[in-house]
Amino acid sequence: MAEYWGASRIAAELGVATGTVTKWIERFARTTHPFPNPDVEIAETDGRITRGWASYRWPEIKKWAEKDRRNAARIPEIGSKDIRTSYSERLRPNGTPYFPAS
Repeated sequence: MAEYWGASRIAAELGVATGTVTKWIERFARTTHPFPNPDVEIAETDGRITRGWASYRWPEIKKWAEKDRRNAARIPEIGSKDIRTSYSERLRPNGTPYFPAS
């Protein structure tokens, strides 16, 4: 039987939160250095998709993380206009947050 690792296993091996791996997948998807593609996708009953990577691909994933996660805190070359979160939509053009009126 083949062994696949989910995002939580990859996150644990890299010492980051599972959400971090999920963000890397989304954030780098349309860049020149995307997170390695999963080998399987499992459709859950609630509509979610669970991704899995073959365990033998760990060296490739680790290499990506060592090389590219240094830049993961920065928005990749697609630009901030393409990334929408409730937080980023509250940022001023210079990147500082808007604070609600007191």
